[in-house]
Amino acid sequence: MKKACCLAALACVVLFLTSSAQAQTPKDLIVGKRAPADENDKSMSVLEFARDGKLKVSGKVGEESITIEGTYKVNGDNELETTLKVIGVEKTDKHKFKVSKDTLEITIDGKAEKFKRIK
Repeated sequence: MKKACCLAALACVVLFLTSSAQAQTPKDLIVGKRAPADENDKSMSVLEFARDGKLKVSGKVGEESITIEGTYKVNGDNELETTLKVIGVEKTDKHKFKVSKDTLEITIDGKAEKFKRIK
């Protein structure tokens, strides 16, 4: 009986670790809201990645708050494809990126932009 309980507990631990590892793909990790990692950086926008592939970019231009909506797609482990519509023009770009639970780094026009997860 004791051996059966130990085996059952071990099986539960293995299942938990397996399910946790599966949730750690870049596609899963990118979901959420991100702000510039440098809190003094007012030039960057807040990015919000939804699980359904929708993307919102919010920020300020002068005193005016703006929100641009679009879509995103994770290609492989390190490419982020975004499509945003700005002033009636739709533009698709591909960027290299690295993501973890708390950080996101996107290379935009050759410059690495760093973001942190916010609630």
